[in-house]
Amino acid sequence: ISYTGGALSVTGAAWNGETFTAVFSDGNFNVTATVRLCTEVITTAEELGVFCLDNTDYAAMYAAGAGSAPSEEKNVTGYYVLDKDIDASAWAMPTQGYMSTGWSNAAVNVRGFQGTFDGCGYTISGITFGTEQQAILDDLADTTVDYRASNKGGWNANHYSLFGIIGKNATVKNFALTDVKFMLKNGTATMYQANCAGLAMWICNGASVENVYVSVKGIVDYYDPNAEAKNMITNTNVATLAYGIYSGATLNSVVAEYTYSGDDVLNVTNSGAFVGRKCANDTLSTTWTNVYVISTKKLAGREANPLYAQNDTTTGVEKVTGLKQYASVSDWKQATGNDYTVFDRAYWDLTTGVPVWRN
Repeated sequence: ISYTGGALSVTGAAWNGETFTAVFSDGNFNVTATVRLCTEVITTAEELGVFCLDNTDYAAMYAAGAGSAPSEEKNVTGYYVLDKDIDASAWAMPTQGYMSTGWSNAAVNVRGFQGTFDGCGYTISGITFGTEQQAILDDLADTTVDYRASNKGGWNANHYSLFGIIGKNATVKNFALTDVKFMLKNGTATMYQANCAGLAMWICNGASVENVYVSVKGIVDYYDPNAEAKNMITNTNVATLAYGIYSGATLNSVVAEYTYSGDDVLNVTNSGAFVGRKCANDTLSTTWTNVYVISTKKLAGREANPLYAQNDTTTGVEKVTGLKQYASVSDWKQATGNDYTVFDRAYWDLTTGVPVWRN
């Protein structure tokens, strides 16, 4: 080991793709040091904003009116880790933008988050998605305008999630996202389209999600956070894990819990207790293992082409291997034939009979 010109140099260190390990010795004692190199260590809710893909000047977009350019997106690369539990209940996650530059597999998987996020077993709690852009809209315009019918079409279909797009070869792992709420405008004419999902809008072919727990606790009204949001217009969609998951995305040891007990606002086109829509192109080609959904609601939108869990009793339909759904945690505990030993005990507590997030 040497220190020259303000830089520390270590020789003989081993690299495993995530950490360096070096052994220092003076001939009598050996000291082993393992170091993880990170782009950023996240300790506050505001620092989660690094995953916001939106680079749009919304005042300029509004002024441009009909035919304005879609929102501008950025790609995010690097290695990010959580260093503590984060209470995000007082913070508004910014919109991920209009995200209108194409939704084919090739168009999506090269965008968005392209790095690694390791939650290290910590929990992010209390995020309310959908607040930031609603406030921007109110600041810029008369909220009585029906933006679906006006020439401000660029405002439609704003997207809210922790990661806008988990891109090809990206990894998201080892954390919980709990007590999530979606905030949407109530009514009809005054409410514009918004798509909300807990983890991501899209999980792409080649992406990996592992050891993740997501729970959605409510869908509330923008004008009254203590009231339920009802009467969502067509194409306003919500989902616990993701709006869409492309074939070839890997999910392992994932638990999604949707416990909202209000009106069934999931009866819109692409809303579900797990995903908004089945998969890209509505295929069932997946790489999912040990994925559990706790909810009485449907797994995915599109009633004409629904998603069926492996343990669904419906006959004559194609079911997703590796995905099981139970109406409650109590029902899950009574189920037989599930192997939970594959859940990493560093993150999951198995003493209650089913995997429970340890933190």
